[in-house]
Parts: sequence; C-alpha cells; structure tokens
Amino acid sequence: MGRPHVTDLDGRGPHLDDETLAEEIATLLDGRTVATAESVTAGRVAERLACAEGAVEFLRGGLVAYQEDTKRAMLEVRAPAVVSARAAAEMADGAVKLFGVDVAVSTTGLAGSAPQDGVPGGTVFVGTSVNGEVKVWEHHFDARPLETCDRAGRAALVDLRLHLAARRDDNDAREAIEAGGDPVGFDGADQLVEGPNSA
Repeated sequence: MGRPHVTDLDGRGPHLDDETLAEEIATLLDGRTVATAESVTAGRVAERLACAEGAVEFLRGGLVAYQEDTKRAMLEVRAPAVVSARAAAEMADGAVKLFGVDVAVSTTGLAGSAPQDGVPGGTVFVGTSVNGEVKVWEHHFDARPLETCDRAGRAALVDLRLHLAARRDDNDAREAIEAGGDPVGFDGADQLVEGPNSA
C-alpha cells in the first residue's frame, strides 16, 4: 500500500458534475463490478454510483460500516485505529471479499472538528482496490460536518476514477509492449511506448 497520497482536494475534483463523474467510472470499470464500504460518507459514494446509467450491471452493493465493531466484524479491519490509512485499505479489501467484486472504494474519517487518536478533525482517508492493487488517499476538509461528508463522497469518486484510469493506462502500455512496441521512457507516471511501425 505504501504511504497515502495526501491532497488538499476539497471534494470538487475535476470540473464534472456527479452524474458525469459516475458515468466515467462506469466506463472505466469496463465490465468489472464495484462495491463500497463507507463510514464517514454514510452511503454517499454508493448513492452517486447508483445514479450512473446501467448501475445495476456494475454496482454490486455497499456497506455503511459506521461503528468500529461493524468495520472489524464485517470488513475484517485489524488496524489499531479505524480512522487511518491502514483501516481505509483494509475496508476496501474487506469490501472486495464481502461483495465478491473486482473494484472497491472505502471511506473512513472525521467529519467534525475534534481530533481522534491523533488524527485532526476534517481528515478523511479513501481506500481504493482495483484488481488487487490498493491505494489510499488522505484528504483534509475545513467545513461543517455535513459539507465534509458530501465533499468526502465526491473525493472518493475522484480517487476511484484516478485509480481506474491509471490501471487502464498501465494495461494499455503493457499491451503495446506485448504487440512489439519498445518502452522508451516515462512522461510523469505514464510509460511511453514506441510502436513496432514507428519511423
């Protein structure tokens, strides 16, 4: 898993409305199934995904695991603190197992301003699992609890979209190499491949 990606994303993400963002995720899923395991967002991520055209084909379900006991019993969270990057990763893994899906997204955090276990108020961890690869993002929101929950739900969609797009790009590069292309370097995180017919 490594360290979580830390961002000051306020939940708005790319300039897309929620419906368009959910539609893009549906396209990037490319036949795979998805589930959610939500704490701080209390179902907002699943609600947004359910609004995408054809959601019945890819959205397997969602679990709101708000209390610690629920996270531990249903999602097999073993992290000492349930508001942590490790807990978000374990929640995403737990959702993959619970729902039998290829892709999962999880949220855990603090909507209020009070700290917990050394974690500042307004901190939200988002976990994504795509075909067994788990990533965690850490977000910080300075807003009232309801607004923090809404922004965190949107941030989770943005993070899931980023993870799906990165995996798609990795697969595209791998397929180009297998077809005879030559790796020629990187542009940021993107691998550049020269095709077999390039001059």
